[in-house]
Formats: sequence, C-alpha cells, structure tokens
Amino acid sequence: MLLYNIAELKFNGAIIDTATSKLLFYTDESGAMVLSATLKDSNGRVFFTTDHFYLQLFTTNKISLQFLFESTAASMVTIEQEGECKLYMRSDAEIQLCEGEKIFVDFKDNNINKSLLFNLQASK
Repeated sequence: MLLYNIAELKFNGAIIDTATSKLLFYTDESGAMVLSATLKDSNGRVFFTTDHFYLQLFTTNKISLQFLFESTAASMVTIEQEGECKLYMRSDAEIQLCEGEKIFVDFKDNNINKSLLFNLQASK
C-alpha cells in the first residue's frame, strides 16, 4: 500500500510520545492501520502500514520498534520532512527509527491511551 496523501489519514492517537520519539497511530480510508515514527537521523517521520499481530508483539515487549517497522512496512514508504512528502523504496534507503532498538517498556514516557490499546486489540 502506498501512502500518497498523509493529510487524508485519520489520527487515532499516540502509542509513544516522548521528547525524542513519537509513534502515532492512523487509519486510512480502507481502515488499514498506519503508523508514523520519528526518523533517527533527520527531523522527519516515516509512515508505514502495519498489522495487529506485529503491533501487539511490540506493545507486549516482544519486538523492538525497528523490528516492527522492518517486519510490516511495505516495499515503499512515505517520508515527510520539512512539510514535504516523498515516496522511498525501502531497498534503496536505510531507514532507521529514532530509538528503534527499544522495546515498548523501554520508552519511559510512553503515554499510550489505554482505551486506544484496548480498541486495537478488540478490533482484530
């Protein structure tokens, strides 16, 4: 799935919101789960699709944020930097997430809305 217009995504809540790293949860018009994560080496963010299985593995501390991205992102992702969106082939760019080596519990200030987590699990 390609994400050409991120402005049309519906924001559902923050899964992680720390001073340095954000993982935001959106849905597209078809109901697909889309995450937005802070990039490591720039001031941008990457948008990628995911699924319930891998998101649950992440929120239950079984995989890292980077593994979540690498396991579920499509071959093309949308990167937003300085208000401009571009599509990137994952095979042509090394995309590293800010604090990507961390598992969910490692994010000190993770402020996932408990009802958001419940809704994610219930909608499987």
